[in-house]
Amino acid sequence: MRCCASAAAACALPPLPSHMTDIRLVLHSHAALPELLDALSEEDRQRPLLAGIFNFGYLPGTDKRRTTTAAGSLAAVDALLERLAPQGCLSLHCYTGHEGGAAEEAALAQRLARLEPRRWRVLHCRDANRESRGESILLAERLPVRQR
Repeated sequence: MRCCASAAAACALPPLPSHMTDIRLVLHSHAALPELLDALSEEDRQRPLLAGIFNFGYLPGTDKRRTTTAAGSLAAVDALLERLAPQGCLSLHCYTGHEGGAAEEAALAQRLARLEPRRWRVLHCRDANRESRGESILLAERLPVRQR
């Protein structure tokens, strides 16, 4: 939760519409996500997860010494991949302009690249006109189950 105060200010959102009852916004370290998911009620653990959105690296405009790590990021992504519903999607925005950023992005890209192609679609978009301190987006979609 190193950047929570800045992240909270950056994520100041208006209230959700009343018909959106199955959305949860959690302001916490993504490294704690496996434990947070395990602490959900049994009913909530059985609900399909339709989306997960991450910003990895550092919070732009803040101290670049406060960063995410590959180990914590991989644990969070793995926890959501296990629970993602068919046609659900994970979005990973990787900021790489800090020490360890490129290695973290590479670890995340390698993890997603190993997902079974018949069950997952993985896209990797990155800055094409910047040699360093670029950003990238990784998207992982769980494909629908096909009946044979």
